[in-house]
Amino acid sequence: MKLNTYLLLLFSVILLACNSEKKSAEEFTLTWEEVQAVPASFGDISKGVSAAFVGILDDNLVVAGGCNFPDVPAAEGGKKIFYKDILMLDDFGWKKLGELPEAIAYGVSITYDDKLIFVGGQNDNLLSTVYVLEFEDDVLKLDTLPSLPFTFDNGAGCLHENKIVIFGGNQNGIAVSDVWSLDLENPDSWQKESTLPIEGGLVQPILVSQSRVFSKNTKEVLGGEIYVSKSMPQLFAFGGFSPAVDGRSAQVNQAVWSFNHQSLAWEKVAEGVNPNEERNSFSGGVGIAVEDSLILLLGGVNQQIFEEALNRNLYLSKADENATDTVTQKYRKEAAEYMYHPAEWYRFNDEVWLYNTNSDSWKLLGKYPQAALAGASIVADDNVIYVVNGELKPGIRTPKIWKIVLE
Repeated sequence: MKLNTYLLLLFSVILLACNSEKKSAEEFTLTWEEVQAVPASFGDISKGVSAAFVGILDDNLVVAGGCNFPDVPAAEGGKKIFYKDILMLDDFGWKKLGELPEAIAYGVSITYDDKLIFVGGQNDNLLSTVYVLEFEDDVLKLDTLPSLPFTFDNGAGCLHENKIVIFGGNQNGIAVSDVWSLDLENPDSWQKESTLPIEGGLVQPILVSQSRVFSKNTKEVLGGEIYVSKSMPQLFAFGGFSPAVDGRSAQVNQAVWSFNHQSLAWEKVAEGVNPNEERNSFSGGVGIAVEDSLILLLGGVNQQIFEEALNRNLYLSKADENATDTVTQKYRKEAAEYMYHPAEWYRFNDEVWLYNTNSDSWKLLGKYPQAALAGASIVADDNVIYVVNGELKPGIRTPKIWKIVLE
């Protein structure tokens, strides 16, 4: 028998052994553990924020920026406050590492090569900056990468094959479905990629890079056949909403989109998990890759309630201020009451799902009241996942931070 045949057989045995140790979505369970919240001694940021930057440095959770309404609730006309604190939770508790050059929220967080990269965001202004944080001799160093060629907020992003990829959100204040990338091995400038074919853009979507099998076949070895598959990282987009503009009504995206590296185009690969039942969505939720072909998703707004609110606001913005017809009066009353309902009324998504990229299938891991969030931040350290703060209802943040362990 030729040497290369022996080597192929050995490789196949090793490959099959490795595959046998991988868990399927059906085998996973998860546990929730509440970790120490930011203490009151750190000021109003301890009251909980949404849209913060997060990451892992030296195996410790880092939280930076974010925003909230610390004094007067949003429903009563309170002012939204943005933060620039950079905080870290280690074995001894929370500590302040430093500050961002300005207070920021609603950007994208990337962890790469022991660095944290914060892309875009907003405060009272819209931003295009890209900041880099890392430790040098136990001292936090802050640097920059090339700025975006536009301002960027309320979009999504991830690390994909040594590139930062950002998607959707608002560019220069306008909702888009555009995709841009920055090669971190040669970070000279941002490059435009294929646009997702959704009219009206997608604000507050989710973007995840995860492996997907793109070819399957059998190979004959020693008179028998072995199964051989090839996979590569793909981009997957979930959630988000297209705002109500002009004559077009607002729509919440329920589909899953993936970038096909062979056709070099985005394609719809799955529908929502339950579009005809509770009308949950992942718009405003969070997602993260786990294992080799799974994506964990949680949180987000209710499709029906959110779309009705957005389209009602569009209708009222065009209505005559002196109009007294039944529909206008009804919408005015609903709009006036919208921010005052209890959290349960908004029906934020309390379900935690695993999406299998190979089979385009879903597995419900359970319903958890602590998952019913919008605007939370998420980061993973292997199979330990941190979910940081977020909204319990419009304008109301939670100070709680959760650690999810997948087993």
